[in-house]
Parts: sequence; C-alpha cells; structure tokens
Amino acid sequence: IPFFSRSLYIPALQIHAVSARFYARATTGLGPGQFGPYVQNNIPRDGKWTIVNNLTLELLVETGVIGLGLILIFIVSLLIRGAKVCLKEKDSQTTVFAAGLSLYLLSQSIQYQGYSTLYIIYIWTAIGILLSLINNNRPNNVKR
Repeated sequence: IPFFSRSLYIPALQIHAVSARFYARATTGLGPGQFGPYVQNNIPRDGKWTIVNNLTLELLVETGVIGLGLILIFIVSLLIRGAKVCLKEKDSQTTVFAAGLSLYLLSQSIQYQGYSTLYIIYIWTAIGILLSLINNNRPNNVKR
C-alpha cells in the first residue's frame, strides 16, 4: 500500500483495498493491535506500524463485528444512563457533572472518526467517573 509523503496513516481511498482482505475474519477481527501489522504484511516501516486514524474502522478490523457491536452497546447504554441521571437527579451539581461527562464522551466519539486511540487514560477516567455518578444515583431498593 503506497503512503503519502512520510506519514504512517492510510488515506480513505486505500481503506477499500484493506477491507477486501478483511472480510475473511469480519466476525471476530484480526486481534487487538493487529491493524498495522496486517496492512503492512508484518513489515514495519521505519520501526512503526500504519494507523488508520478512524477508531470505528480500527475497532471493526481488530475486534470484528462482535467487538465493535459490544463497544457501541456499551457507549450507547452509558449515554442513555447518563441522560436518565440528568433528568431524574434533584442535585444540580450531580446533574451538571453527568451531563458534562456524557457530552464529553459524545464529542470524543465524534472526534474518534479522525483520531485513533482508545488507550488514552482520560477517556477511561471520564467513563469511570460517569459510571460512579450513575451507580451512586440508583434507587436504594435495587440490589447491587
């Protein structure tokens, strides 16, 4: 796959060549971190692997339809539960934090269409804080 200048990303038009080879393992994917080695036939360029700069596509290739589906279900359920906290919570500070974190995660998911790393710690920190707000505001009669 040819590259533009010295960059290590794959332009959108070249993704189709990669996707044609991917269909054989579409259900389970290639495995975490295997996009670059797969695209470059296990030969790194300047000691680096190619990245796709699109998290959705990278998750699809690395974890398959099953993995991408699970991540999408997790994010959608997190946003729905965050919205419920915002609508039902009487404490304005909790509402502001839940709304802010939900909107932040929504904006990050939009940004990830042109950015490609799920390993950044602040994303998981924001998810953890939002989950603690959600779980802290469940009714007392629900068993934990």
